[in-house]
Amino acid sequence: MTERPPHLPYRHAHYFVGFVLLVIMTGFWMSYFAVVGEVPVAFHVHAISAMTWLVLLIAQHLAIHRRAAPLHRQMGRASFVLFPFLILGFMMIINVSAARYSAVDAGEGIRFLGPAFGIGMGIAIAAYLTLFYLALKHRRNIKLHAGYMLATPLILFESPFSRVIENYLPWMNIIDSDGPRSVLDTIVVSDGLAILFALALYAMNRKHGAPWLVAAGFMG
Repeated sequence: MTERPPHLPYRHAHYFVGFVLLVIMTGFWMSYFAVVGEVPVAFHVHAISAMTWLVLLIAQHLAIHRRAAPLHRQMGRASFVLFPFLILGFMMIINVSAARYSAVDAGEGIRFLGPAFGIGMGIAIAAYLTLFYLALKHRRNIKLHAGYMLATPLILFESPFSRVIENYLPWMNIIDSDGPRSVLDTIVVSDGLAILFALALYAMNRKHGAPWLVAAGFMG
């Protein structure tokens, strides 16, 4: 049996990415998966591209750690096809949110949360563009390249985990404001946990920890 090269970083990262995928399925179960036939096309593009991105990261990680470098490179080329759809999904969600916000019959919650959601989506797009660009720029430095690629799931973590808090773990909302503001509270808690995770990874390897600082900066 061929041994895994000891110098490859983030040996157990596929569990982390798999956890984010599980959080997405749990957090959006009631609002998307359980009613998948009733949601706008934008949500399908966003959900499928985001989850496919995570599956691709898992597959790439397992391939390189099993010394299947050619397969890893092939999937890397596939990421150039998938990445535009990932960004397109975010942009389509912004468009749907803007339409709901500008509707005459928009409720109080949509009026209050709409601008925050729009800004959050814009930041997520900027984060993905930055992390993917830096991953490509440092593709010859395996530790930085892997770090930037593996930091991308953290950008996806905030939204679904805030839903998990709201629907299943309300005790984690330590801010606990009233009305629509409580939704923003769960987002703050979710982002805070993701930032702590990123900073912990940076502290473990400061020499090659820049990807986690960049991700934390966007989430902050």
